[in-house]
Amino acid sequence: MPRRITLGIDEDRIPMLRELLRKLGYPMADENLGFLDAGAVKAKSFVSCAIGKMGEEH
Repeated sequence: MPRRITLGIDEDRIPMLRELLRKLGYPMADENLGFLDAGAVKAKSFVSCAIGKMGEEH
């Protein structure tokens, strides 16, 4: 199940947020992705998460 977040943002900034999230591998819940797009998004999400984990201090 995808995780959902809620945030307050001006309507005119939603397209920018949508693009940024998708580039990181986290499309918005209302996006319908094709098979190839869905695979690419999952890969980006995995890499983004891995980079975040490697950057954490232990």
